[in-house]
Amino acid sequence: MNQPIGPHPSASTHSVRPSPATAAGRNLRAALADAERAIPPTAPTDAATQSAPEPRGGPILTLRPTLLNGRGRRWWTEVLLIAGLAAACLAMVGIVAKAAAAGRGPSDSTVIRIPAAPPVSRGIPLVTLPWGEGPGQVGISRPGEGLARAPEALAVAPDGRIAVLDSVNRRVVTLTPGGEVQTAFALPLRTPRFLAVDDEAIHVLDSDEDRQLLTFDWDGGARSSRSFNPEEGTVTGLFSRHGCAFVETEHSRVVSEDRVAGTAEAAADAAGPRNNSFAGVESPGRPIAGRSPVFAQARFARGERPHVRISDATGSPEGTVEVEFAPDADLEHLVSLDGDRSGEVILGARLARPRPTEDGVAALVVVRASTDGVGPVDALRLCDDSGIAETGQPYFVGPDGRIYQPKATPAGYMILVHTFPEGAAR
Repeated sequence: MNQPIGPHPSASTHSVRPSPATAAGRNLRAALADAERAIPPTAPTDAATQSAPEPRGGPILTLRPTLLNGRGRRWWTEVLLIAGLAAACLAMVGIVAKAAAAGRGPSDSTVIRIPAAPPVSRGIPLVTLPWGEGPGQVGISRPGEGLARAPEALAVAPDGRIAVLDSVNRRVVTLTPGGEVQTAFALPLRTPRFLAVDDEAIHVLDSDEDRQLLTFDWDGGARSSRSFNPEEGTVTGLFSRHGCAFVETEHSRVVSEDRVAGTAEAAADAAGPRNNSFAGVESPGRPIAGRSPVFAQARFARGERPHVRISDATGSPEGTVEVEFAPDADLEHLVSLDGDRSGEVILGARLARPRPTEDGVAALVVVRASTDGVGPVDALRLCDDSGIAETGQPYFVGPDGRIYQPKATPAGYMILVHTFPEGAAR
């Protein structure tokens, strides 16, 4: 039962009649009335003069009537009411601030600045595999018109071993870290295009005709086969990180190997990845090498800085890296987003106005930087001439951060290795 705000009934036989109030006001008065019973009684206030009797200690604070009741109040009821309203306002501000924070990522971005003219790297030749179909050779397709086709991909394992996707001969050729031919095994795929490796497995994807993701050991032994759902979209990358293969589509969506079939039913029937902590992963960014699972997504528009968004396996943002190039460095588009085992991001772009050098036309710029803004920035330029055949991606990044650049030369398939120079201070 609601009690009117006023003196305790035992204080006097003269009660004060309550004035009309809103429902919310009556509820608040009821709560204050419960607390009032613990306060020693005093004489009722005089509504006409709006003042309270002076106790023996002297005058007390005189307050005007509240909006909830036209009659006078004790000072402590007024204080409680004001304090309650203030607490409600503060709580509302906290709720709004928390909701706003939940809808955005880290407020600050790490900006890395690239010197006007990074050094041009010539690279060190690692190996040249002759053209052909025999042992230690790779195939080349020379159509009557258009550019010839050569191996479309290579990948480097954390231990330094190299796998070359010999698309023309439909096989994989493996090399030692020093470039010596180790093994070669055939692929039961008509159009193999994507390759990814780690220390234990080699993954090959045909997303066009056979629509299969096959996994082998380094000796060519078959491990698993998964169907690829073409409705997932155009494949733009294949990666192997932390014991799991990932497929990227449309440069915007990455799924773990157990989800490439597309449907939940097919995924449930498929065997899980070797690292079950990645089972069912779907992320907007591609996995990059490092000590912990990190995913990155690049965004770029002509005239703007490239942005790299870093997130964890659940898609929760962990930071953003902005790359600021010199004003005269006009970027045409991004060509690659990778990382090394130390967790640094490696971003590559093609220049819209490449500069001729004594080693060729420096058409690519590659940047390596940490995601936390600590440490140096490394950058170099690469000469990118197409050669006599198409070799897929213009370069590939090893787990140690070195750049492996394939070139189709008249003598064969040559691999150049580039190492970043010592970084300049930020």
